[in-house]
Amino acid sequence: MVPTSYNYGSVEVGKEASAQFTIINLGSNAISNISINVSDPNFSLDNSNSSTPCGSTLEANASCSVQVLFKPTQAGNYQGTLNVQAEKIVISAILYGQAVKTSTSITVTPTEYNYGTVQVGNEAYATFTIANKGSNITNISTSITGESFYVDASATTCETSIEPNASCTMNIVFKPTKAGTYEGSLSVKSDESNISVPLYGESLSSTWPTAWIPYIKIYSTTVQGLVKYSVAPSDTESQNVNLEGITYDWDLNGGTLALGNNSTQSILVAYDKAGSYTTKVTIKGLNGEVAFVEFNPVTITSNDKFSISLNKIAISDKWMRAPTDMWVRISILNIPDDDNYDGTIFLLDNQPVAQTTTKYAIFNIQNPGTYLLTAIARTKNGLQATASKTIQLIHGTSPTCQIAEIGPRISNNKVMLEARCSVEYGYVKKLEWYVGSSPVPIKSTRITLRTSDSNEGPVHLTLKAIPDKGPHSTWQFVWLER
Repeated sequence: MVPTSYNYGSVEVGKEASAQFTIINLGSNAISNISINVSDPNFSLDNSNSSTPCGSTLEANASCSVQVLFKPTQAGNYQGTLNVQAEKIVISAILYGQAVKTSTSITVTPTEYNYGTVQVGNEAYATFTIANKGSNITNISTSITGESFYVDASATTCETSIEPNASCTMNIVFKPTKAGTYEGSLSVKSDESNISVPLYGESLSSTWPTAWIPYIKIYSTTVQGLVKYSVAPSDTESQNVNLEGITYDWDLNGGTLALGNNSTQSILVAYDKAGSYTTKVTIKGLNGEVAFVEFNPVTITSNDKFSISLNKIAISDKWMRAPTDMWVRISILNIPDDDNYDGTIFLLDNQPVAQTTTKYAIFNIQNPGTYLLTAIARTKNGLQATASKTIQLIHGTSPTCQIAEIGPRISNNKVMLEARCSVEYGYVKKLEWYVGSSPVPIKSTRITLRTSDSNEGPVHLTLKAIPDKGPHSTWQFVWLER
């Protein structure tokens, strides 16, 4: 469920605030018998559109959303939970809210703060502003809860009261002493209200692990073989290790790098020849630490009787821009006389994208980048052959435009302007003109202005150039009558 917690901030008594929560089924099976409830009566489900917003069943890889309202009946701090139950699954989100009287004048910004990840022993700072927006002086008191959060008195201007239409600032420090997640709060009490601001933080230790564990995932052991290698701290150490700044130097021992690079924690290696291969990696830390990991040998065998090639690839976008559809086809180079082709699985960066009993497939790629396309074909008798190719897709680009006066004056009181726009990859699909902030019902490259338009000063023109794929660009032009 996203988010796992939500703070409605300060809400006046009798008014309401709404928040959306998304429930996601990441599993491969549908989830049934779904029930949703809220623990505190000041929080409620918004059933204005449906009494069961998510229904009773959530399909695999699907999601649904629910709206939860916070409508307090009296001033105070509130905490509740949004509970989702389905079969043996129970997930919850924590709800926070502060109800204030309509006459309250104290505000605290920001209303919550996440310090992110801070290494053990280091510090992170956040400044909070307490403002009195009322017409009377207001007494205040502040306090901090939560381990590793404290007030930096030297950078704090708040005292025991705030004048009308004035404010003060507090500097709160997060200094973790050990690895883990932290929660705390800043409490601001005034004559009229009690405001609580949640504080969050996380810390990772830079402790060098006592052991590095090698992991191997074999996709194919026949030429062309594909094997994924990765290393990670031992399970007992993984929660206390900051992997930032660590480098990896791989010895592929005759293999070819198919995905990743020689300094990443995980790589995919291709083998074009039969043989036994032993991969090694040298791991170096920021403080000069070094570790050596040797993987178990991997044996790649030849398969002369069944082989394929991946030599027919077509991309619907001729400029190789994402998103786009891709059409791929394999060719069978060799197959035993007593065997028959059974089907192919196509993978993109080792993730299945299509499975077919024919020799071709069509699928969509949404994002630009460099991808490893792999086809794994099989026969009725269980033989397997693999072929791979690298595909690179680019971003769509924004148009560039020039606006200029063209030709002789149409008459004494008319002038024509023309926009010349181009885009490096693709074409300009549409133009939109604006005079000031008002759209002009002209979609062509030319626009005609009357000189009377400039009687009261320069005319500000805006041109929006929209390409067939990629971000649009906006060009502004100021026309003055000469």
